[in-house]
Order: sequence, then structure tokens, then C-alpha cells
Amino acid sequence: MLYVPNATRKMTRGQALREVRSMYGLTQKYLGERLGVKGSVISEWESDKINLSDFYWTNLCMMYPVLTNMSVDDKFSKNILN
Repeated sequence: MLYVPNATRKMTRGQALREVRSMYGLTQKYLGERLGVKGSVISEWESDKINLSDFYWTNLCMMYPVLTNMSVDDKFSKNILN
């Protein structure tokens, strides 16, 4: 059975990333290295200080397919900084 954390509540891409990263027990540094960015960028994505681009979101969804099952509000993710 696939565990889908908080699948019923809307969240930003950053919130979904934090939840899945924690679920897998990954550090921000490790995930950053896999994506070719600094761990501090992961932190900023997770706190919605900077927008997680479609490019990186797609790569994350390929790496961690559980992200595709989460209820992510892309409008909220893109407008949070406006």
C-alpha cells in the first residue's frame, strides 16, 4: 500500500517537498546534491521563500513519484510571493 501524506489537504510545492523529504529521511544537503543545487535552495523552496520551478518540480516528481499523488495547489505555489 502506498503511503500518501496529507493527500487531502492542499499544500504548496515546498510544503509537499518538505513532507516527502522528511518521509524518506533525506537531508536538504543530500537532496540538493542530487538536484545540483545547494541545500539552502532546498530550504528556501520548502519555506516558500523562492518558487520551486516547473523544471525542478518535474525532476523531483520523477525521483519521488509519491509527490504526484499529493494535493498540490500550483496556483498557491506560484502566487505565494506576489
